[in-house]
Amino acid sequence: MRCFFYMMMGLDLSTFNHRDIPYSAELNIQQALSLKPIDLWLCEIGHRGYVYDSDLKELTTWHDFVSMDLLMKSLDSYNRQKKVSSYDIATRQQVGKKLKGMFTKGRKKKLIIGERLTDAFMAKIADTSKEQKVGYELGSLEEFRTVLIENLNLPADYFDED
Repeated sequence: MRCFFYMMMGLDLSTFNHRDIPYSAELNIQQALSLKPIDLWLCEIGHRGYVYDSDLKELTTWHDFVSMDLLMKSLDSYNRQKKVSSYDIATRQQVGKKLKGMFTKGRKKKLIIGERLTDAFMAKIADTSKEQKVGYELGSLEEFRTVLIENLNLPADYFDED
């Protein structure tokens, strides 16, 4: 025990900086595991390859430009599915601010804004907008994943298939 004490007393700690965090792959993995719910939702979109989880083929394919309405429905569905606490649920403004920092905002007509039941056979169909709606240019799926890796400091292989 004395030997260890004398060894520790002989160390020069004058240049030690406790705020200088060594960055490593393990740190990136740990940071990815402790993301906020909104960031986890974006990562889930990147993993599954489409924005809104639905039975409809139109909604389970990747779209380069996505309406804010569809994004909010997707986030609401994610929050209910993952039982996100009301304290952690992001508002529309918070989601817009987050997305605007990563993607280009724009307006387009005939965007998919959700799904609805038809009157005739009670079948689900994609609901599209008649007027211009606010949305975000997410780019291709690979571009979307690259933006998330850069902005959320995820490991480079975060979206690789296991």
